[in-house]
Amino acid sequence: MEPPEVVCEFYAKIGACRHGKNCTKKHIDPQKSNTMVCVGLAKKRLEQLQLLPQQNQTEAYNDIFADIYHEAVQISPVINMLICENQSDHLAGNVYLQFPNPYDAEKAVNGLNAKWYDGRPVFARLTPMRRLTDAICVEHDENTCSRGGQCNYIHNKRPSKDLEMALHLYRSSSHNH
Repeated sequence: MEPPEVVCEFYAKIGACRHGKNCTKKHIDPQKSNTMVCVGLAKKRLEQLQLLPQQNQTEAYNDIFADIYHEAVQISPVINMLICENQSDHLAGNVYLQFPNPYDAEKAVNGLNAKWYDGRPVFARLTPMRRLTDAICVEHDENTCSRGGQCNYIHNKRPSKDLEMALHLYRSSSHNH
């Protein structure tokens, strides 16, 4: 009798694992989920962002965030969106989206997989994550993460407070119609 397969906790919690297909633990992709990831979607644009003068980076990042958000929200209502600024291959440029229900998430996966972004096809899939906030590196938010860009938890690159407020108001007004 074979021992039961051990589930990869990182994959279950973050929807990504640094070992990828070489991981000795099981990566379980859900049939249904209210969260999804677009693998590496923002990687190229985040790299280009670093080439800009510091004072232009916030506005340029807001443009990236808003662009991706508006692409997704045209397909399904978005509850939350995170963009990883980690440098490790399995997280760099990943965009995570949370939707009200599994139906909306599946609709978004199908819709986004039919699109191209930044000159390459979008690769979107459902994730086993329940809430995006569970995968965020709290230490990064407090500027105390000792693992830097190689951390296995999401280093969420946040947009400006003004953009966050504008998107919150947009979500609120679109739910009322």
